[in-house]
Amino acid sequence: MADRKTRRLLGGQVVSGEPVTDRVDVLTMALQKQATVDDLAAFSYASQPYQSFYPSNSAMVIAAEEIVKKLK
Repeated sequence: MADRKTRRLLGGQVVSGEPVTDRVDVLTMALQKQATVDDLAAFSYASQPYQSFYPSNSAMVIAAEEIVKKLK
């Protein structure tokens, strides 16, 4: 969820059948730093050995990119 005017991240929800601590940590950091969805869409991190370093393979980045599309 993001503010349409400022594009600042306002909240989020993580739903998964697997542990989500890493994603909640990223979301928490983004909220604490008052990140925009654009910041999160450009964010690249490695939390699991099998993840690619390409941001588009991150569920958090994909979610942010979807919000960016909706804000246009």
